[in-house]
Amino acid sequence: MAKIDNRFMRTARRSLELTQAEFAKQLGLTRVSVARYERDGYAVPTIVMLAVEQLLLEAPHRKKK
Repeated sequence: MAKIDNRFMRTARRSLELTQAEFAKQLGLTRVSVARYERDGYAVPTIVMLAVEQLLLEAPHRKKK
């Protein structure tokens, strides 16, 4: 299941139009963690997946930069 999670992380970040550093800040992670989660082989913790889903749910309410 890790591959799906990895693709989900990258797709979610790109749909939010965030850099890895910006995405990491929103999630309370480091940029390196986001990069590792986006690569195959690193399992994404459930709590991180839930946080990403929350960001996606809030996305329509975010103001453009």
